[in-house]
Amino acid sequence: MKKLIVLSITVILAVFLSAQELQHEAIAINVEVPVRVFKSGVFIDDLTIDDFELYEEGVKQKIDAVYLIKKTTIAREESDLTKEEAMIKFAPKPSLRQYILVFEVIDYSRGLDEVIDHFFSHVFAPEDKLTIVTPINTYNLKNELLAKKPIQEVSNKLKKKLKSDIRKGNAEYKSIMRSIIRGDASYIDYLRLKSMRRLEQQKLLDCAEILKKIEGQKNVFLLYQRDAIPGPNASIGNLSASDYLYSIDDLGREITFNVDTVKQAFSDSSISAHFIYITNAEKYQQSVFNLGPSNAIVKDWSMNTFGALHEVAKATGGLIDSSANPAVSFQKASDASENYYLLYYTPKEFLADGKFRNIKVRIKGKNYKVTHRAGYFTD
Repeated sequence: MKKLIVLSITVILAVFLSAQELQHEAIAINVEVPVRVFKSGVFIDDLTIDDFELYEEGVKQKIDAVYLIKKTTIAREESDLTKEEAMIKFAPKPSLRQYILVFEVIDYSRGLDEVIDHFFSHVFAPEDKLTIVTPINTYNLKNELLAKKPIQEVSNKLKKKLKSDIRKGNAEYKSIMRSIIRGDASYIDYLRLKSMRRLEQQKLLDCAEILKKIEGQKNVFLLYQRDAIPGPNASIGNLSASDYLYSIDDLGREITFNVDTVKQAFSDSSISAHFIYITNAEKYQQSVFNLGPSNAIVKDWSMNTFGALHEVAKATGGLIDSSANPAVSFQKASDASENYYLLYYTPKEFLADGKFRNIKVRIKGKNYKVTHRAGYFTD
């Protein structure tokens, strides 16, 4: 009888351990980390798997495979597996690319024409997917359209839509700015300015969730124009100019999203978000600036937003650039997005607890600039 009991316990234990092993195998995952490595702004393309060190929550991980990607092709690969086995296990898809161009700008300029032209002539490939977000509309480019119409015709049509949407989307903003220039703007006008050009958290999180479900490489380019508001040079209502400006400082340009929450969501979605800050002032602002410092005091309301978006882009491994010429910054960011390494690893002691796991990638013995996504959620 004792032998039967011992045998039963042994069988139950074996079944339990087998189930645990199957469960462990079921939740074992391969984490993909796009990595870009630069020296003095130049991409380094001669690194091997032995050059990389990868840590998750401070614990060094074994890198299972490294792929060097140039544009849409795999230029080089390293793994302990055969090429066929590695492709099945890791399944890199560099030819599947989703581009999202977001234009949070006030004034249309020739530089934006050049952004669209550069994208179609140097970046876009026929199999790519493109979404353009303007101040009032979202456009999804259908590949069938490109099959029917010349690329330049499509480019010109998008530029016209972008110009129209920027003009319509900023009509109220410009109306208030004209009131400021005339000197008849009210405190309510400034309150209305405060509510404009907000990046809402839920919209950002929804975007990240949608992109997470898309296979391949996902690049978001956010072009955001400087938001400087000229203050009054005389009293308004019962407020003196100094008191009025102090109240405007209190209003500020609020950050309408939790930076850490958005950073983690974009990083988890394996998005490369590139932030381009357009530093030139919108022409109505410039009209006030030209009056001279004795006639206008300018408050830059975009710095809080700039800092937040800078952090989000950094957390995704994207490029951040500031310039009065958006075309130059876009070319720099798009060129950087074309070349990267894909690192794959299976986390040690993986636990599907829904928590965010931080990733850190280093290059052994080198002081290179390394950019990559900050981590992922274990769900």
